[in-house]
Amino acid sequence: EIIAHHHSPGIIKTNNFKILSDADWLVNIADEIDTSDKAKVKKIIDKVFLTATGKEMAEKIYLS
Repeated sequence: EIIAHHHSPGIIKTNNFKILSDADWLVNIADEIDTSDKAKVKKIIDKVFLTATGKEMAEKIYLS
């Protein structure tokens, strides 16, 4: 169920799903947006990441 819905946040609200969703975004964000636009990256991070750790990791990777 988690795998089937990992591109549909909000359907499943378990911690495992949140972690999987964040991991998916961490590795694929550069395919979705221009990561040189730091303001846009910050907005996406704030909007799509579901855990504090995921947000922190994304900021370290893409905003540092």
